[in-house]
Amino acid sequence: YVAPMNQEHGFSLAVEKLLGVTVPKRAQLIRVLYSEIGRLLSHLLNVTTQAMDVGALTPPLWGFEEREKLMVFYERASGSRMHAAYIRPGGVHQDLPPELVADIYAFCDPFLKVCDDIESLLTDNRIFKQRNVDIGVVSLADAWAYGFSGVMVRGSGAAWDLRKSQPYECYDELKFDIPIGKHGDCYDRYLCRMEEMRQSVKIMKQACERLATEIGPVNVENHKMVPPKRAEMKSSMEALIHHFKLFTEG
Repeated sequence: YVAPMNQEHGFSLAVEKLLGVTVPKRAQLIRVLYSEIGRLLSHLLNVTTQAMDVGALTPPLWGFEEREKLMVFYERASGSRMHAAYIRPGGVHQDLPPELVADIYAFCDPFLKVCDDIESLLTDNRIFKQRNVDIGVVSLADAWAYGFSGVMVRGSGAAWDLRKSQPYECYDELKFDIPIGKHGDCYDRYLCRMEEMRQSVKIMKQACERLATEIGPVNVENHKMVPPKRAEMKSSMEALIHHFKLFTEG
């Protein structure tokens, strides 16, 4: 419920790997763009509620204004703010209009200013540091032993990020860094998330720039995976059968 399209992305990648399918480049860029939007949604919720839990009420107010803008991007792509069903095996539900890509790009730089504002309230705040530094310390050895992933591992000092170590979609074509912590405490994990949001914006801008020139399909041409277009179903019995079978049998 925090970043729904990221869950759709993982499921679709698993199905495509089983079937040996590679989606078109434009679909990959759209997926990457919305996965990073999902990362912002997730990190904004985490960072701002972490601040609220230790007594700072302003960051959630600022952060949720930005989350609202991102949820609008979800809605404009899929028609839904929560259960998007936008990323599907074989590609995405439909292409993004150029205006939406331009609006997402325009969102990026002002969002970085919000990140700076949140950090100005928290990073050097004496009370915030007293309530986070050396709290919840997880050593790197314990992180591996317990099977932790994501920021829980990176905050303990490992530059472990599947976008780099086992790249999928077109992440290996994009430039970004992996922030890591040193002490494995709540404060380091907060710093990692703040920097990861900046890196996500960096990825989003690259994806938007490439979407402006990367013209092409957003689904594989395989109606056993992707439903045929409605116009095609009106003139092709095979298309109608594929549509029926896909939704009744999968």
